[in-house]
Amino acid sequence: MECLARFTVKYRILIILFFLAAAMGCLPLSMLAEGKGGFDTYRPKDAETVKAEAVMDGEFGRGIPNARVMVRNVSVAGALDYKSRLQNAEGVEEVFWLDNVVNIQ
Repeated sequence: MECLARFTVKYRILIILFFLAAAMGCLPLSMLAEGKGGFDTYRPKDAETVKAEAVMDGEFGRGIPNARVMVRNVSVAGALDYKSRLQNAEGVEEVFWLDNVVNIQ
Protein backbone atom coordinates (compact mmCIF):
# COMPACT_ATOMS: atom_id res chain seq x y z
CA MET A 1 0.00 0.00 0.00
CA GLU A 2 2.86 2.33 0.81
CA CYS A 3 4.39 1.58 -2.59
CA LEU A 4 1.17 2.68 -4.31
CA ALA A 5 1.13 5.90 -2.27
CA ARG A 6 4.74 6.69 -3.20
CA PHE A 7 4.03 5.98 -6.89
CA THR A 8 0.96 8.24 -6.83
CA VAL A 9 2.85 11.11 -5.20
CA LYS A 10 5.90 10.72 -7.42
CA TYR A 11 3.95 10.61 -10.70
CA ARG A 12 1.04 12.86 -9.74
CA ILE A 13 1.50 15.20 -12.70
CA LEU A 14 1.54 12.31 -15.19
CA ILE A 15 -1.52 10.78 -13.54
CA ILE A 16 -3.42 14.07 -13.73
CA LEU A 17 -2.41 14.56 -17.37
CA PHE A 18 -3.51 11.00 -18.20
CA PHE A 19 -6.95 11.53 -16.69
CA LEU A 20 -7.33 14.91 -18.37
CA ALA A 21 -6.44 13.37 -21.73
CA ALA A 22 -8.88 10.52 -21.13
CA ALA A 23 -11.63 13.00 -20.25
CA MET A 24 -10.90 15.07 -23.35
CA GLY A 25 -11.02 11.92 -25.47
CA CYS A 26 -14.32 10.81 -23.95
CA LEU A 27 -16.03 14.16 -24.44
CA PRO A 28 -16.49 13.89 -28.24
CA LEU A 29 -17.38 10.24 -27.91
CA SER A 30 -20.12 11.07 -25.43
CA MET A 31 -21.67 13.37 -28.01
CA LEU A 32 -21.95 10.44 -30.42
CA ALA A 33 -23.72 8.19 -27.91
CA GLU A 34 -27.48 8.11 -28.22
CA GLY A 35 -29.65 7.80 -25.16
CA LYS A 36 -32.75 5.71 -25.55
CA GLY A 37 -34.77 7.63 -23.03
CA GLY A 38 -35.45 7.20 -19.36
CA PHE A 39 -35.19 4.27 -17.03
CA ASP A 40 -38.51 2.91 -18.26
CA THR A 41 -37.04 1.90 -21.61
CA TYR A 42 -34.64 -0.52 -19.92
CA ARG A 43 -37.12 -2.26 -17.63
CA PRO A 44 -38.95 -5.34 -18.83
CA LYS A 45 -42.67 -4.78 -19.34
CA ASP A 46 -43.52 -7.66 -16.98
CA ALA A 47 -41.42 -6.30 -14.08
CA GLU A 48 -43.25 -5.88 -10.77
CA THR A 49 -42.41 -2.17 -10.59
CA VAL A 50 -43.88 -1.55 -14.03
CA LYS A 51 -47.09 -3.34 -13.01
CA ALA A 52 -47.26 -1.39 -9.73
CA GLU A 53 -46.83 1.94 -11.51
CA ALA A 54 -49.61 1.01 -13.93
CA VAL A 55 -51.92 0.28 -10.99
CA MET A 56 -51.00 3.60 -9.33
CA ASP A 57 -51.62 5.51 -12.55
CA GLY A 58 -55.00 3.81 -12.88
CA GLU A 59 -55.95 4.56 -9.28
CA PHE A 60 -54.74 8.15 -9.06
CA GLY A 61 -54.99 9.17 -12.70
CA ARG A 62 -51.98 11.46 -12.49
CA GLY A 63 -48.72 11.98 -10.68
CA ILE A 64 -48.93 12.52 -6.97
CA PRO A 65 -47.78 16.08 -6.25
CA ASN A 66 -45.88 16.58 -3.07
CA ALA A 67 -44.21 19.43 -1.24
CA ARG A 68 -42.20 19.55 1.95
CA VAL A 69 -42.25 22.66 4.09
CA MET A 70 -39.83 23.34 6.93
CA VAL A 71 -40.23 26.14 9.45
CA ARG A 72 -37.36 26.85 11.85
CA ASN A 73 -37.48 28.05 15.43
CA VAL A 74 -41.19 27.56 16.03
CA SER A 75 -43.01 26.13 19.04
CA VAL A 76 -45.45 23.23 18.83
CA ALA A 77 -48.36 25.67 19.04
CA GLY A 78 -46.82 27.74 16.24
CA ALA A 79 -46.31 24.63 14.12
CA LEU A 80 -49.96 23.68 14.62
CA ASP A 81 -50.92 27.20 13.50
CA TYR A 82 -48.79 26.82 10.35
CA LYS A 83 -50.39 23.43 9.72
CA SER A 84 -53.87 24.91 10.03
CA ARG A 85 -53.03 27.76 7.66
CA LEU A 86 -51.53 25.34 5.12
CA GLN A 87 -54.62 23.11 5.28
CA ASN A 88 -56.84 26.09 4.52
CA ALA A 89 -54.75 27.22 1.53
CA GLU A 90 -56.31 26.80 -1.89
CA GLY A 91 -55.29 23.60 -3.67
CA VAL A 92 -53.98 21.84 -0.57
CA GLU A 93 -55.56 18.43 -0.13
CA GLU A 94 -53.66 17.11 2.88
CA VAL A 95 -51.09 18.28 5.42
CA PHE A 96 -49.22 15.60 7.32
CA TRP A 97 -47.31 16.46 10.46
CA LEU A 98 -46.15 14.93 13.72
CA ASP A 99 -49.59 15.24 15.33
CA ASN A 100 -50.96 12.84 12.69
CA VAL A 101 -48.84 10.10 14.23
CA VAL A 102 -48.27 11.05 17.87
CA ASN A 103 -50.59 12.72 20.38
CA ILE A 104 -48.65 15.87 21.23
CA GLN A 105 -51.28 17.66 23.32
